[in-house]
Amino acid sequence: MYKHISGIKKISFTLFFFALSALPLIAQNTPKDAEALEPHVLRVYFFMLVFAVIISRLVDYIKIIFQWLWPKIKLLSMIGEALWKTVKTKLDRLKLEYDEEKVKNHVNKTAVDIVLHILAVSIGIVFCLAFKIEVISLLNIPLENDVLKYIFSGILAGAGIGPIHSVFRMTGERRKIKELSAALSGK
Repeated sequence: MYKHISGIKKISFTLFFFALSALPLIAQNTPKDAEALEPHVLRVYFFMLVFAVIISRLVDYIKIIFQWLWPKIKLLSMIGEALWKTVKTKLDRLKLEYDEEKVKNHVNKTAVDIVLHILAVSIGIVFCLAFKIEVISLLNIPLENDVLKYIFSGILAGAGIGPIHSVFRMTGERRKIKELSAALSGK
């Protein structure tokens, strides 16, 4: 089916269809005052939402694979045991009572979550650097270094939908403050 399509186009098609599966989630999480945003801001907002959902889904799949691999790969098991021993030593020093199996499972789950969050942010940064995507200019933050703008945008995309909503709410609030200031000054 894809024999005549280049590699980049294959990736683009795959990401497009992957993003289509995320549309219900994006529509559900769209702020009520989205129509008040300027068109270019709205485009960036929806792109960042789709991008964040794609990263989130990708990391979910990686998490499934990672959890399956964890007991099978000796190095990962050794890392998990070393981490558990460190936590157990600290808890024993504090003379706390705890259910060892529950705490051990929680420590392993937390370690996997931390690694996956770092992975998500890294994916976001790499893609924002590669495709030169940035949202800092929408916030009117005077940052001259383009690389830092891309890194911030990548961190934002990798962090998920919640932080993206917060940033774009700030953009909307700044616009409202400017409009109010202009109205009060009589312009």
